[in-house]
Amino acid sequence: MVIGIMPTDPYTNPTNTVLAMWLLVSVVFVGIGLYFRRTPASRILEWDQWAAYWIYEPELRASGDQNKALAKAARLYKTFGLVFTSIAAIHVVCVATWLLYRLLASF
Repeated sequence: MVIGIMPTDPYTNPTNTVLAMWLLVSVVFVGIGLYFRRTPASRILEWDQWAAYWIYEPELRASGDQNKALAKAARLYKTFGLVFTSIAAIHVVCVATWLLYRLLASF
């Protein structure tokens, strides 16, 4: 093999490896987004200090209704999960298509 020439094998091509890793990370991000969409707000608020301090507690103090404060935090988590899942799903589709094209074009 001549130094400076990239390998022609599509499975050892560094670009395809990077695309495969990007695809894997995107799938993990879809899972994280789905976690935020499906998990109850009260469970996430146990470890999420930011939303508890800036969203849940002010609403609880203002209205005195815990269900209303939980609903407000749940809206934040559902919206965040939807945006996160949507962007990651677009990445999955684009990267999978690009990777499939590169693998099929090399034959």
